Amino acid sequence: VVVVPRPGTAHADLDHLDEPFRSAARRLDIVPCGLSSTLLRRRIRQGRSLRYLTPDAVARYLHARRLYAAHPEEAP
Repeated sequence: VVVVPRPGTAHADLDHLDEPFRSAARRLDIVPCGLSSTLLRRRIRQGRSLRYLTPDAVARYLHARRLYAAHPEEAP
């Protein structure tokens, strides 16, 4: 189990985890980038680019499958 703190949250406390998760958990301290799926969904719904936020292949995949489209029922 890898625990990564999210931007705007306190340092992850592993003490609340039950065994065997607590002993298996490893805290990964990273520099947060502030990128979230909420941001990606919003940008796609607004017709804005994902350039520099995700690899081009990921952006193409999301667009081709209309995964975060405003009307997902219209997806192919």
